[in-house]
Amino acid sequence: MVQRESMKETSMSSKKYKLIGIIENLNTLHLLFISILLTTIIVSISSLFFHGEITYDYIVTGLITALIVTGIILKILYLYQDKLKKEINSREKVEKAKHELILDLEDALNNIKKLSGLLPICASCKKIRDDKGYWNQIEIYIKDHSDADFSHSICPDCAKKLYPDFLNKKK
Repeated sequence: MVQRESMKETSMSSKKYKLIGIIENLNTLHLLFISILLTTIIVSISSLFFHGEITYDYIVTGLITALIVTGIILKILYLYQDKLKKEINSREKVEKAKHELILDLEDALNNIKKLSGLLPICASCKKIRDDKGYWNQIEIYIKDHSDADFSHSICPDCAKKLYPDFLNKKK
């Protein structure tokens, strides 16, 4: 079960890092060049369409527009990248805590002692026969087979039977 969890975590982590890797590997110069080129082409075509000619002023305007658009695109990408990194870090912390909790719960489950089934008990002295055939006091048997501890006391009915003189003096 723990192995299955670690395999799931490994595949999830690799997917996360692939996504981050794609974003980090985007070459800023390529983005800048493509953005400038596309914006310049768009401005040139629009100036040709609206004015019938392409002039130096339109190309400069296109380049400035391209730089502004590129800056905005890069800022958006960097913000998105930071957001993704924070989200991944947050999820990794949650997954680590979840994994530690699962391990703690599995350890606790392994340490649970449980009494079940039929217990052969003496009708007179209330001793319990163990698996080896030995008769043990009920307190010892339960303590050995569970996490329970005992503190002894005397119930009122037994106190009347065992110590009638003591109770009569008290009254």
